[in-house]
Parts: sequence; C-alpha cells; structure tokens
Amino acid sequence: AIALFGEPMSDEWVDNGDEGYIRVQIFDGCEAIYLYNEARTEGRGYMFVITGDELEGPRAVRVGDSFASVYNRFRNGEGEYQDNDVEILYGAEAEGEFGTAYYGYDATIRYGVQLEDGRRIILQMEFNVMDCTEITLTME
Repeated sequence: AIALFGEPMSDEWVDNGDEGYIRVQIFDGCEAIYLYNEARTEGRGYMFVITGDELEGPRAVRVGDSFASVYNRFRNGEGEYQDNDVEILYGAEAEGEFGTAYYGYDATIRYGVQLEDGRRIILQMEFNVMDCTEITLTME
C-alpha cells in the first residue's frame, strides 16, 4: 500500500492475541488492514476500505455514486425480497457466491466471490441517502 499511496497518515499494530497482529494503515481516502503472525514477519491483506472519491472500487464504483447506478453495474434481479428490507440478488451469503441488498434510510449492497482456493472476497458498499459513502473489500 505504501508503494501505491505513499507514507500513511497512521500505521498502527494491534495485538490480536493468539492470532498474531492486525496492522492498520490509514491513507488519505482509504485504509489497508493486514493480518500478521506473532513475529510480524508474515502478513496478508485482509481488508481495504475506500472512503474518498479519488479511488475506484470494482466496476468503477466511487464514493459519491448513486445507489441506482451502482446496483445496475452488478448482477441482480435473480432472487426475491425477504422482510421487505432485504433483496436477495442471487445466491446465498452462507454459500460461495452471492449478492444481497439491504434497504432503508441507509442501504448496503454486498457481493461475494469464491476463489479457487476456497477463500471468498466480499465487496460491501454502504449508502447514506442513496449515495455511496464507503467501499470495503474483505478477504475471508
């Protein structure tokens, strides 16, 4: 992340007990979060959060984009509504690949993709008054 964004505004290590350490780097408009072993020698990317409009997420989504424009850039419309506030776009979150939209004053769209090695990448986009306010990529 430093090679891409320069020196972080904040670079913190948090003890994660027996799991090792969590490293959080905060840059202007984004955060990178890594999981490390106890020796801090082996790490992997865990989460990347975009909070500024300078960076694009998947399918060119940017903070500030409207819910409707983001919704139509991804697979949708194959599922059904649950409890009037949740739309299953396709698949199921408990399984491999999925798409789910949560509605309300604040809305959330979540997509999951299964990798060949069994891990999943989750894309979550948060909306406030139907404008995107945050884009999060998480590797499970």
